[in-house]
Amino acid sequence: MKHSAGLLAMGVAVGLAMSGCGESDKKTQASALDYFPVAVGNRWTYQETGTTTGEVIKRLTGTEEFGGQSTLVEETNDYETAILKRQNWLVSNGRVLRVRQQRLQGDLILDYRTYEPGFLRFDNALAKVGDTLLEQHTRREYDGTDTLLQEKTEQYTWLVEAENAPVETLAGNFDCLKLKRIDTSGTDIKYFYYAAGVGKVLETSDTDEERLVSFDVADMP
Repeated sequence: MKHSAGLLAMGVAVGLAMSGCGESDKKTQASALDYFPVAVGNRWTYQETGTTTGEVIKRLTGTEEFGGQSTLVEETNDYETAILKRQNWLVSNGRVLRVRQQRLQGDLILDYRTYEPGFLRFDNALAKVGDTLLEQHTRREYDGTDTLLQEKTEQYTWLVEAENAPVETLAGNFDCLKLKRIDTSGTDIKYFYYAAGVGKVLETSDTDEERLVSFDVADMP
């Protein structure tokens, strides 16, 4: 069964509940599992404003092997530029990591990036106000001919700022888990708002915003 705009339901969970927890800990862990639904076929439409303006559609289209591991494929259609952004997500131990991102125009790969061990998208350890974690990865950028253009190490701190932050969207009104992500320089700051059973409903920075318009997310089996 699918859910579209405005229908809030419990989604496919990522990660594993921790064993040996007390009842209250188990409830907290379970509530965190639904914030990043990762079933193939899930789809989200967002309105972007800021540096770029327009609607983008993000879909989980299938699975494929990358780097010797099975990954989910997420594709983002940008109708303003006719460029497809294609990502490989590794789902492991309660985390969703981006391990590759490609930009394509038709069948032509314009450029791509790899992330080792992966660029964090979500972690079930971020469940309660005050929870924080530090993540680090190596980003390598290539052109369409596989020539390495740049290699750099990136480090980010993630912090849970709220567990029930209200967000209004065209897809409905949601109480969200609000996460803050900041780099080591303190200049690259983003906020992410996730609703249980839906996924990301809002992403903001100083210059840009991506707000949910509609969604179609599978129920937990």
